[in-house]
Amino acid sequence: MTYPPDHAESQRLFEELKRLDEKAGDEQAATEYEIIHDLAEAHFYEAKPYFVAGLNNPDPDYRWHCISALVTHWRVADEEVVSRLLDIAENDTDITVRDIALASLGTLKVQEALPLLKRIVQDEPADQDLQKTAYLARLEILGHPPEEIEALWKSFHMADFRNQREKHDDEV
Repeated sequence: MTYPPDHAESQRLFEELKRLDEKAGDEQAATEYEIIHDLAEAHFYEAKPYFVAGLNNPDPDYRWHCISALVTHWRVADEEVVSRLLDIAENDTDITVRDIALASLGTLKVQEALPLLKRIVQDEPADQDLQKTAYLARLEILGHPPEEIEALWKSFHMADFRNQREKHDDEV
């Protein structure tokens, strides 16, 4: 198989994904995630409605991969996806899924996410990783240069987040 898959191979993979989803079991989960990624890399946009529906999948890893395909790979910013991202960012039971949803809101520069992101930064002290992601997403939405955001991200890994955040709190 060539990579990314060509259109014919992508169609075959998409049918395989649907077949695997009907079985619904842990034994094929890794294959499903790989197929979602391959379809995203192949720009197989015919899978978009399927990936949007996948945002409601009970498997958090499946939801994570669908967000990755829709936003990280394709930058889909339509109302339906943004609405689901906002809900997931606030309410998903899985921290990693919330994290990618928060980062995705920043990537897409979703202005309406700013109050939610601020609330997470201020009100979720139990999870500094979510706070960091929400904070950086706010900076991205507010138009801070990518190199500044990257430098802050690196500093968060080396220093206490609260000290770094206080330096920029007036802006966000």
